[in-house]
Amino acid sequence: MLITLVAFIVLVFISAVFAGAFLTLCQAKMFTADIIGGRGFIAVALVYFGQWHPVKIFLGALLFTFAQSLQTQIQIFVPQFRYYEFLTMLPYLLVIVVLAFNRKTNSLGPSELGKPFNRETRV
Repeated sequence: MLITLVAFIVLVFISAVFAGAFLTLCQAKMFTADIIGGRGFIAVALVYFGQWHPVKIFLGALLFTFAQSLQTQIQIFVPQFRYYEFLTMLPYLLVIVVLAFNRKTNSLGPSELGKPFNRETRV
C-alpha cells in the first residue's frame, strides 16, 4: 500500500514536471510569471465536473483541450476575426457553462471536503 502511494506521488510529480516543461518550451516558447494563465481553475473545475471519477475527469480535460485548440485554430485560419479576446475566453466559458448545468456535482465528493484541517487533532 505504501509503495503504491509513493509510486503515484512520484508519477504525479513527473507529470507536473513534464507539463511545466511543455508549457515553457513548446506552447509559450518562453517563461513568464503567469504562464499557467487560469488553468488551475480549470483543474479544480474538472474535478467537480468529473464527479471525482478519473475517467470523467479525463473526458472533461479532453473537452477543455478541444475548446482551447479550437480557439487557436480559429485565430490562425480566420485572421479577419477581430475579437480574438472572445476566442481566448471560449475554453473558460465552456467550463463555466458545463459546471452550471452539472447538477449532480454538489451531492458527490469526499466527506471531509470543506472541513478545516487541524494537525493537532489527527489520529
